[in-house]
Amino acid sequence: MTFFARFADRGLRTQIALVFGALVVGLAVLLSLGFGELLKHRIQRDAGASLQVVAENAGKLLAIGLMQRSLEAEVMAGAEMVWSKGLDSPEAQHMLARSQTMQPTNVWIGGADAQGVVRNATGGLLMKQSVAARQWFQSGLQGVHVGDVHSAELLEKMLPPTGSGEAYRFVDFAAPIRIGPTTVGVLGIHGSWEWTRD
Repeated sequence: MTFFARFADRGLRTQIALVFGALVVGLAVLLSLGFGELLKHRIQRDAGASLQVVAENAGKLLAIGLMQRSLEAEVMAGAEMVWSKGLDSPEAQHMLARSQTMQPTNVWIGGADAQGVVRNATGGLLMKQSVAARQWFQSGLQGVHVGDVHSAELLEKMLPPTGSGEAYRFVDFAAPIRIGPTTVGVLGIHGSWEWTRD
């Protein structure tokens, strides 16, 4: 006996109840599938919007951090009273050391003369070495400079290994040191890229 034959043997009320029951079940399945797809698209859209907000905020924080660091380099380079005593003066050394203490992710801060020879630096690193070929120095002679993330060829050999064992990644900040109208050198900061994790 087939399904249709058994269905025909039932009473009219049973047939109507079975048809409506099947319709209700079918409609419920279709609605749940439809709502499931709608919910999936809404969740994806909301997740995308949330991710966009996080990315925009991270970008803004990164831009603010880079601006603050470049401003720090510009302010230190503009301390004419300190630099007028000489790029290698104790006052200049004190200013560099104090700045590094206040911002420990500044791994190296130094002042190079107009020929590119380092005359003062935190930790004494790179003292009397030429940085004339470095992009931060060349750009720093012209004005405030913010570099790309990179490794530091000269400096990395002198630094202790990082806690994670990864290579150091730096962002350079530089500004011209001027006494009156004369550019006497460049202040350079190698900021560790680790500060972005904070």
